[in-house]
Amino acid sequence: MCCCVVKYILFTFNSLFLLCGGLLLGVGLWLVIDRTSIPGMLKFLEVVDQQTADSARDTLNTNTVQTVGYILIAAGAIMMIVSFLGCCGACLNSKWLLTMYSVCLIAVLSLEIGAGVYAVVARTKFQDSSRSLMLRSLHELYGVNGDQGAATVSWNVIMKDFQCCGVGDFNDFQESRWINEHRPMIFPDACCKRPNTGRDCQTRPEQYSNYKTGCFDKVWAWLQTNVTIILGVALAVGIMQVVGIILSFYLCCSVVPLK
Repeated sequence: MCCCVVKYILFTFNSLFLLCGGLLLGVGLWLVIDRTSIPGMLKFLEVVDQQTADSARDTLNTNTVQTVGYILIAAGAIMMIVSFLGCCGACLNSKWLLTMYSVCLIAVLSLEIGAGVYAVVARTKFQDSSRSLMLRSLHELYGVNGDQGAATVSWNVIMKDFQCCGVGDFNDFQESRWINEHRPMIFPDACCKRPNTGRDCQTRPEQYSNYKTGCFDKVWAWLQTNVTIILGVALAVGIMQVVGIILSFYLCCSVVPLK
């Protein structure tokens, strides 16, 4: 009786994840394949709220949408494969499938724990590495492919949402590829305060921009403020994975294969 209950719990647990994985996969495929829906959505937003439409346009360009689509496809496929192993193992009483399912969960959980421990132990190193990575992306990738590049879009969203400019301040743009094509402007429009004040903001920034406020400190402060939520979500996911591992091993030891 207990074994049967565990089997149904494991099956239900993985069925939900299978559906979630399928949903992520479907949305990812839609974002990659369908190139007509996003422009239509932006036109609708223009009618509803121009400011919202402008913000969405900064984010929802073709390159960024496709990148997000590929990430969702990968995440959805992994979720579906692991959940499928769990569902089939529970239904078929297959020790081999249940073992494969447990191994996959243990591997994922180990990677998550390793990343968490590294982030705590090497916090200062992680902070320095993050700053260097942000600087490198700003210097080498910002402005590549115009306003459509994934790095450019990401930076524009960060600078507008966090009301900041560059990694440390606006001087970071002086060593970027972007500055060579946009002089006499000293930083991009995303550094200007909203609403946009035009070209004067980018040449005479004192009153109309966030040019002295760096993004790294603002993003880092946001992460520290929201660390409780992030840790809570990570803990919940980890507990669910541990429960899945325990249930699958219990079934491996208890179930009698069907003949």
